Amino acid sequence: MIVLRYLRTETAGEIFLRNCLEIYGIDSAAMGRAMPRFYFNIVSGTGTIADFEGTELATLEDARHEAVRDARALMSQAVLSGKDISAREIQVCNEEGAVLLIVPFTETIRPFE
Repeated sequence: MIVLRYLRTETAGEIFLRNCLEIYGIDSAAMGRAMPRFYFNIVSGTGTIADFEGTELATLEDARHEAVRDARALMSQAVLSGKDISAREIQVCNEEGAVLLIVPFTETIRPFE
């Protein structure tokens, strides 16, 4: 069996990008690293709605902010429909399914003053 290897050369655009990164002192090795993917599962007393797609975010703190925004948006829609879903929570999971963070819906709103 003969195995042929494809030898790829850099395009002019890739050379330009590499040079720009070097000029501005940006670590080009870091550019190729993928951001972690976080999954936002919605949990209620009756079950779980699993997030099978996930979202790439830089940090767990970014994932927490995303979960807070999601919870607020879902509660806003529910209130307009006359429903109270404040007992739910969002579980932020990693790609292996481990729960990294739990964001209760009730902790995403401020008391009315």
